[in-house]
Amino acid sequence: MKLLSLQVALQPMAGQSALAEAPFLGGVLHGVFEHLIRSHSPQLTGLLGMTEGVRYKQYAVLPPPYGWQADLRHATVYLGCGVMLFGEAANHDQVVSDALRCWEELRYGDRRDRVDHLDIQVHDPGIAPESSALDSLTLEWNTPLTLDSQGKWAAGATHVAPNLLAVVRSLVKRIRAVEPALAEELDLNGQDWIVAEESIRRLLVAKHTLRSAPWVYGSRKHNRPFELEGLLGQVSYSGPIPAAIHALLKWGVWFGAGQGTALGRGMYQLKEK
Repeated sequence: MKLLSLQVALQPMAGQSALAEAPFLGGVLHGVFEHLIRSHSPQLTGLLGMTEGVRYKQYAVLPPPYGWQADLRHATVYLGCGVMLFGEAANHDQVVSDALRCWEELRYGDRRDRVDHLDIQVHDPGIAPESSALDSLTLEWNTPLTLDSQGKWAAGATHVAPNLLAVVRSLVKRIRAVEPALAEELDLNGQDWIVAEESIRRLLVAKHTLRSAPWVYGSRKHNRPFELEGLLGQVSYSGPIPAAIHALLKWGVWFGAGQGTALGRGMYQLKEK
């Protein structure tokens, strides 16, 4: 996999910035990315999973954290974001970079910011450091999380903290689908992995600070934007947590968990104790 790190200099049009209106830019950046690929590198649409019926796309945009606010006191606004490329798509980072350099504006409703300058750096996430068993850990969700298995959240129970096994299984499914080589390296298909998962089945949520994170998603496929919701905040788990689970969670920060990971949803930071 490859990380394309972007630093974007934007010029607000008509004195109003699109950045000021959106608490979460994942949907906006996702739309920008797919539009640029379809317009300038259409040969990659299939490889990236940009077709109907594909559950796991071979990329994920990395937006700023939910609630990030641009410094609008200056004429130029700077936005840091990124794109992860997985599997075979990582071998086409140069073509994707060329398409991104054609980015001309950021739009949110009737507000537009002109792209004045774009810097792209390509990174290899490398090898995660050695992992050990833990007595506890904390996951801090920076972008809206909605796990597939937590359908009750859609009914408004946004105060419910996800158990660690649900988070882990979501990550496992995604990594198996988009980075099978990493899945083999982490032994996600072996008997030992089943044992590791079973060992965290009854782990307790020690505490959490989760809150609801509403946001609006607009798409060319829909007549009007629609409202979505997720969870933000910290969840702490009491161990023991096996080294194999610890290693997976280190890698998981690049993949995201739950629904809408291609839009940068379900992204977290791992805090070890």
